Amino acid sequence: MQAITDLEGYRATLHVEGKPEEKRQHYFGMKYGHEINPTQAYNLLLGRAIEKDGKWLQFDLNDKDAQGNFRVKEFHSGYGYDLDKSLQSLPLRDHKNGAEIAAIKQQLLQGQRVEVSFLKDGNERRYFIEANPQHKSVNIYDEHSRKISLNTALSAKIIEAVKIADYEQVKELEKQPKK
Repeated sequence: MQAITDLEGYRATLHVEGKPEEKRQHYFGMKYGHEINPTQAYNLLLGRAIEKDGKWLQFDLNDKDAQGNFRVKEFHSGYGYDLDKSLQSLPLRDHKNGAEIAAIKQQLLQGQRVEVSFLKDGNERRYFIEANPQHKSVNIYDEHSRKISLNTALSAKIIEAVKIADYEQVKELEKQPKK
């Protein structure tokens, strides 16, 4: 006896840690050429955007259809989101390393949150970024996963540099003989 198996789709469920009542589910159909892999499904359920077939897809986590699936927001190329331009606007440490930027971009296209280093005035600081096609930008997160603006990220470096300078100045004053 011969049997034929046909995978028509799968249901992915994201359980939010510490919030058992909050779980996100979605059925992913397996139409030829439109498959969503498990990594992409995970990122979509987190509310992140992925690029698929020349368009960006993102779940509207506040809107479900009759089957309980999240409605999908689509941002086509005509919408005007340019990930390369968004990356160029950031003070990335590796902005001149084409291979490194390509690797970052590839992860962002899959919906990943990517760790990067910003460089300003010789100071380096680590952040996390993710694509945001709806607002034609990238989201920036600090080490505590708090969303911050680019201005906040840049000023944090300046503040940190000032704190270090003040600390070093205090140490120098302590070394001087007391009168």
